[in-house]
Amino acid sequence: MPPEEGNQPADPPTDEGDTQSPEPPADGEEDQNPDSQAGDGDGQSAPQEETLSAASLHSDPADGEHGGAGSVPVTPTEPAEDPDQIGDPDSQDPSEETPPAAQPQTELEKWAPNGARWVYTVKEELNSDLKEALYERYQYYFTGNGTAGEDSADGDTIHMKELKNSLETRAPFTKRWVGSDGEPITADYMDLGEMSVTFELYVKEGKSGGWQRAADYFTQENLGEDAYEKLKDAGILNGFSITLENRHIYDSWSGACENLPRVVKKDSGISELSYRVVETEIAYQGGAATITVDTCGEEFAYTVADSGGLFTGIEDTYTESGNSTTITNKLATTSLQVQKIWTNDRNNVYGTRPDTDEAGKTWETSFLIQRTTDLSVGWEAAAWEAVQVTGENGQKQDLVVTLTGTDTEGTVESPVGMTISGLPKQNAEGEYTYRAVELEPGYQMTNGAVDLSSYVLLRDSYNEAYTAAYTYGGQSDDGFLTTAANDMQTTKVFAGKTWMPAGEEGAQVTLHLQYAVPLENPAEGPAYTWKTLTAVSVTLDGTTDPDLDKPYYEYAEWKAVWENLPARMPGSYLPDSDSETEYRVTEAVSGSYVQVGDTKKENKTDVDGTYPEFQFTNKAVTSLTVEKKWHTADTKKHPITMELWRTTDKNLMGKTGVDGVEQVAGMTAELSAANNWRHIFGELDKVNSQNQKYYYYAIEQGTPDEDMEVIYDHGEPTETTVAFTTAITNRGYTDIPVSKTWRDDSDAQGLRPETLKLTLYRRTDPAAQGEVAGEVTLSAKNAQDGNADVWTYTFEHLPDTDGSGNPYTYWVEEEHLESYTVTGSGTLALTNTLGGKETEIAIQGRKTWVGDGADDRPNSITLSLLQNGTKVAEREVTPNADGSWTYDFGSWPAYDDSGRAYTYTVQEEPVDGYGTRVDGWNVINGKGNLTVKKQVYSGDRQRDFSFTVTLDDKSINGICGDMTFQDGVAAFTLKDGESKTAKGLPSGVGYTVAEARVDGYGTRVEGHNPGMVPFGDTAEVLIINYDDTTPPPDPDPDPDPKPDPDPGPDPMPDPDPHPTPDPDESPDPDMPDTPDEPGHPDEPDDSVPTGDTAQLALYLALLAASLAGAAAIVILGRKGRKRD
Repeated sequence: MPPEEGNQPADPPTDEGDTQSPEPPADGEEDQNPDSQAGDGDGQSAPQEETLSAASLHSDPADGEHGGAGSVPVTPTEPAEDPDQIGDPDSQDPSEETPPAAQPQTELEKWAPNGARWVYTVKEELNSDLKEALYERYQYYFTGNGTAGEDSADGDTIHMKELKNSLETRAPFTKRWVGSDGEPITADYMDLGEMSVTFELYVKEGKSGGWQRAADYFTQENLGEDAYEKLKDAGILNGFSITLENRHIYDSWSGACENLPRVVKKDSGISELSYRVVETEIAYQGGAATITVDTCGEEFAYTVADSGGLFTGIEDTYTESGNSTTITNKLATTSLQVQKIWTNDRNNVYGTRPDTDEAGKTWETSFLIQRTTDLSVGWEAAAWEAVQVTGENGQKQDLVVTLTGTDTEGTVESPVGMTISGLPKQNAEGEYTYRAVELEPGYQMTNGAVDLSSYVLLRDSYNEAYTAAYTYGGQSDDGFLTTAANDMQTTKVFAGKTWMPAGEEGAQVTLHLQYAVPLENPAEGPAYTWKTLTAVSVTLDGTTDPDLDKPYYEYAEWKAVWENLPARMPGSYLPDSDSETEYRVTEAVSGSYVQVGDTKKENKTDVDGTYPEFQFTNKAVTSLTVEKKWHTADTKKHPITMELWRTTDKNLMGKTGVDGVEQVAGMTAELSAANNWRHIFGELDKVNSQNQKYYYYAIEQGTPDEDMEVIYDHGEPTETTVAFTTAITNRGYTDIPVSKTWRDDSDAQGLRPETLKLTLYRRTDPAAQGEVAGEVTLSAKNAQDGNADVWTYTFEHLPDTDGSGNPYTYWVEEEHLESYTVTGSGTLALTNTLGGKETEIAIQGRKTWVGDGADDRPNSITLSLLQNGTKVAEREVTPNADGSWTYDFGSWPAYDDSGRAYTYTVQEEPVDGYGTRVDGWNVINGKGNLTVKKQVYSGDRQRDFSFTVTLDDKSINGICGDMTFQDGVAAFTLKDGESKTAKGLPSGVGYTVAEARVDGYGTRVEGHNPGMVPFGDTAEVLIINYDDTTPPPDPDPDPDPKPDPDPGPDPMPDPDPHPTPDPDESPDPDMPDTPDEPGHPDEPDDSVPTGDTAQLALYLALLAASLAGAAAIVILGRKGRKRD
């Protein structure tokens, strides 16, 4: 429930982890609970509410008949007040009552005034107004914490943790082992091995009862038969004794007696029980100890028997609230403190102490722990044995401890030490005395025992460099002490430096100290080599070193000393036990001096003795570093020979062939890619015989290439310069040829300009814009010999790189030209090809039908686009919504890749029954008629004359108007004044009208014969016959001496949804003239020629073109004036 005072959130739950993160409503968020009501006139919404549920479980192991868990309300409900309903506790357990089911508590506030969510805790309390008998009966269920915090939340419902009520309890216990100093035992130095300890449960009835063994308390005689049997059935009468086994003394020792009744009902009433655990027996490897427990009120006294002096006492601590017991066994132990001191090694300056892998430490040393029971013969002569412990493999092994430290630790003022506690104080033979013996680095063990050869006894050598000394002391009650002091035997090494000439002193010289180390497999010759102590080098500069914290320094001008050196360096070459380490001094190689002669080894005597001294003589030298840089293409790089020159006047550096400079004889060097274009002239005399400073420089041998510029940089040396440099840069120059190629069919269209401006650009960074390197205006004058389509020019002597050696990329660009497409951008060769978007041809047109009906036409036609006679596209053409027919092939290039103009042709697949004509991009399909008329001018006008009409298209069959064709041929007869018309013939098809010869008659033809069927019109042929006596008069002259044989509509006529033409509006086809006189062949034939055959070849050619879908040939291109 929410707090009643101050509207503050409830106290947090006592169980860990019971709290939940608050979830305040967001700013401006209103309560979404539909059941919320307005507050008491405060104008605010009621707080959002949530529900809470909880359950309380209990078990009653003391009741033999019942013991299951059950639910009760959060706050126990008072039972019936009738005493008769209470019953006897033996016959009715509280768990038998059926409590009401736990129901969620509703209408709880969710948010506190401060915006945080309320945190709820359920507290369980026994009703204080219960009758005495019931209170006594129920109180034992409520001896626990009695509170539960939140467990989880499901929306606005909070689920609380369970409250468990039980009549069971437990008696936990812990076992501790300590030494005489009260410190825990952490190792089995007593060789106890695996141990077992037996514990027994004690019980006390009520607050005033006495402690007794649980085995004596839980008897039938004490509890009565009924209670005893119930406890027996519940399994309570077992487990009063517990033994912990197979544990070492340093292991964890703990346990508990479980499922113990918290109360017991006897005839006298219900009694609360308390428990505690006592120790009764200890067993260990090779022995045992029996423990007697005496009780006096709340105090327990332990007596240990047969322990052999190992166990000196037992104490326990009891906590009543949890029945918890802690038992502490004290053993008779002592300790050993081990200390380590290093003397005379100047804080390990030469690294003579054994190394360690421990982080933050620089050295380590190990000790064997020993003991004896007889010191009557003294510490050194006593019979010592190693203390043993059980190793990780379960086997016995000697106890070895390791000390570690830093270089500044382990001094007399600050020794490094450790204490080994828990050592047994005595055995059956008497009290122990302990000491530590230092072991050699890398000591060896055999079967768990340290080899005797690894012992370092008094005055023995340790790690070759030290002599061991020990100090022992202490007694068993206070502990023992071993101090191991290692003193290093030392020597010295001296070195000196002499300069030639003396005036050149001042250059720093670094001297290294080396010592002899043995070769692993020496062959013939020396048995050792040299190892450098790099950390102790001395740098001489002619100034005495004031820092004496280091034992190596410049003790006088150009003189060095190494003091406190180990006489026997660990790892050095020592042929026998009396040998000392051999040292020598070397100097670092430097470009400012060279050694003259060999190093001299002499003796130097000081107050401490006589020691070796190494003498060096040095001559000051200098050097010249020559470096070649190529600022040009790789193909121009080649080895260069450098000459060495010098002068004493720095103003003459770089000169040759003048007084005051000289070439150093015999000093040349070749620079190439093999030496990375670099060479050092070393060990050059720094001064001349008059002690004048030399200035060195290098010059290329020979004359530079014509396309190469040589740039020298000799630096800016001064009097203090100790090394010279010459940087030589070879910068290449190149002629850049550019070209302009025209692909325009040798300017067949006349579009090529008279001149064209080219701009040369360059850059070193591909991302940069580039800079102008040159310009030129080209014309036909710049054409190549024999090729007017290629104009060329060469930009001369342009640098290969910029001043930093970054290679240039050159390219050429031109001014924009219409009608041309440029390729080769970013290069030096541009090509202009005639053509491009602006010259593309849009190919589209109309389809026109003439001389037919709309129902005669196909649903679609197919058109092909031919480019230079090769089909490149195809379209299926269908009528538009308005009945017109149009097509569109899109845009096509006017020129090919070489600039030549394309020829485009539109071609139609033949349409059955139609003739085809192509006019530009427009396609015309049509039908026409042929009428043959007969006139008899003189003679028998009732006579039948036979005619034959022959068409060029042999595929025409069937009835066509008045004529019937078979394989393109129709035969019929006419009398005077009669005519026949062939209708719906394909326009453009050729025809020939022939009349059978009739003796005694002449023939004349009016109209075109042979001829072609016109588009949407009727061709007429009049055949006039006459007898020999009366010929007809001559016809009028032909008004159209050059008729158009293939007339048609406008090249782009407007499409007609009903394109059948009116005969009066159909154009007159252009046909050949009709001859004035009929032909009279020399030899008669079966048929009479009915027309002039002079133009028959022309008609046949036109007919063939029509049948093939002849198209208008369009030569694309245009003539234009050349640009200015």
